[in-house]
Amino acid sequence: MDPAPDVQLVLAYDKVLPLHSSVLARHSKRFASILTHEFAAVLCQRAKQQGVTIRWRIELRGVGVNGNSVGRLELDTMGQLIQNPSYGTMIPLNENGKVPTKYFEYYTGIIGTFYGQELTLNDVGIQSALEDAIGLIEVAEYLGSVAAVSKNIDLALIKQGQVLFRSIANNPLEWVDLAVRITSEIIFKEAVVHLVGRWNEFSSAQKSALGKDVKRVCLKHADHLSRQRRALELQMGVMYPGGITHPPNAAPVKRDTYAADIMMWMAVCLFRQWLMQQIIQDKTFRAKDGGYALYKQLSEAGDKYLSRQTIAPFFRNFPMTKKGQNVFENHLLELKEVVKGSVAKSGLLESESALDTGKFKVPWLTCTVVDKADFPWVKKGPILGQKRVRDETHENDENEIDWDEDLEANADNKRVRE
Repeated sequence: MDPAPDVQLVLAYDKVLPLHSSVLARHSKRFASILTHEFAAVLCQRAKQQGVTIRWRIELRGVGVNGNSVGRLELDTMGQLIQNPSYGTMIPLNENGKVPTKYFEYYTGIIGTFYGQELTLNDVGIQSALEDAIGLIEVAEYLGSVAAVSKNIDLALIKQGQVLFRSIANNPLEWVDLAVRITSEIIFKEAVVHLVGRWNEFSSAQKSALGKDVKRVCLKHADHLSRQRRALELQMGVMYPGGITHPPNAAPVKRDTYAADIMMWMAVCLFRQWLMQQIIQDKTFRAKDGGYALYKQLSEAGDKYLSRQTIAPFFRNFPMTKKGQNVFENHLLELKEVVKGSVAKSGLLESESALDTGKFKVPWLTCTVVDKADFPWVKKGPILGQKRVRDETHENDENEIDWDEDLEANADNKRVRE
């Protein structure tokens, strides 16, 4: 037989919950501080015989007053039951058919989880679900029961599936804050992936508004992503398709040896000219999209850039026969395939997002890998807590291209000449 309730929680005039002190104190720090013997009503023998079991009566007051949306819980005077209570600033749950605030629902929902009930969110739309989640976590933080309800809120949000992930992609700044408050690994990972991918488009004020630990994680991954992109762009600037390089230990190299490769050299020259234009126009790693549009073009090759129509002016400056033009275009396509392979190898266009980017495309990079060490709520060791000092010499070396190594790597790219 279940024990009789010994707590009466008055949320509103018409919303009174009979509860158990042992359950409330076990799941809520605030209730644990209120429900002590010091504040409990002493029941006489006659009251017990009449079936009175309530020893604590708590009222919710001040909801929505002076910016305090969650209100405050107050124990009645001396822990005694009030026969004709004056509710003061209490408001009714149902006012002319309207619920004046959803915080009554939030209190009821959170306390319900103490008894094993499932927590539900408004699933009319993801914005409504987000509002409910924020309201619930505000109440949970006030009650000191975040640990008891965070997983329930997390699961309720995750059930939204792709709707949730689309919302996170569109508004990662708000979602990452909620993720930290409910310690949600999935939502935190997803938010950081999009924060880093969109890092260049956020203002300094928006970045400064991030929590200290969240900003540290984003800066670390943004720096890593920047290095990846710069390395790819530097590589494209010095790459040579296989077959046009001639190692010094090969047979004597004469002028006609290079003359045979003149069409490919012209294609390389045109590609680098085009790449330089993209850099000057800030379409590379400094672009607002982090270079996504450029890398996407490079990965698709073909006519996605330097198409036949685009290079028509080139033939006006460097006229050649129709056959010569076809040979040149074939060499250019061959070069694009080499570039395509480099982009694929860089992994920049791979997606670590839970969002179905094939169905719901986003115009930024989503390749950031977030691991458990990035979670702000995971205790950090002394090494992670130390200030990071950059070795400028090493950083500069990392951005330099080893010409010999690059030439050897590209020598394996065999081409078929027409």
